[in-house]
Amino acid sequence: MEKNPNVAVAGGAYEMLPQKNLAAFLDNVEYIAYRHKSGTNLPGTGGAIYRVKAIKQIGGFDENIKGSCEDIDAVYRLADTGWVIVRDLAPFYSRGKGGWKKYWAHLVWHGYGAHYIKHKNKHIFSLSKMSPPVAFIGGIIYSVVAYKILKDKRVFLLPFYCLFKNLGWWVGFLKGHMVGYGHGFDRRNK
Repeated sequence: MEKNPNVAVAGGAYEMLPQKNLAAFLDNVEYIAYRHKSGTNLPGTGGAIYRVKAIKQIGGFDENIKGSCEDIDAVYRLADTGWVIVRDLAPFYSRGKGGWKKYWAHLVWHGYGAHYIKHKNKHIFSLSKMSPPVAFIGGIIYSVVAYKILKDKRVFLLPFYCLFKNLGWWVGFLKGHMVGYGHGFDRRNK
């Protein structure tokens, strides 16, 4: 960060830890395959470090966000003001959430937060690209990529894991919609 004063956020590179839990294994594998397929210089916040000056410049993290996605919102606002966001090569290890029930709760939490930031900024992500069929197809692609890297047949469960993950996200997103979470932005943006 000291050598790159225009960088506001540097996200880590996901690496594998031995995982006993299948959900944790698939979660790690999905990120590894995504990074391998898409390259190393992706904007991201996993294992990220933030430049304090940059965060202060945008007014900090949005404390109105009750679910997750405060990092995505901050990164979007930072990039919008000209700061650079990078995916660094420094390794980042994720131990996993535990079992399927904990993963489900985490996914719902992500979807709930995503509803707020989608209303805050309509262009932050595409809902059509978040559809269950797209998630399943993405899982197929990631499973092929992951198999080439790991040679582990469990990776062929990725399409179903990606669908599970996507459905949890949508449950949270719809929960946010039903309670009107973030709807005030629609009135303010007209």
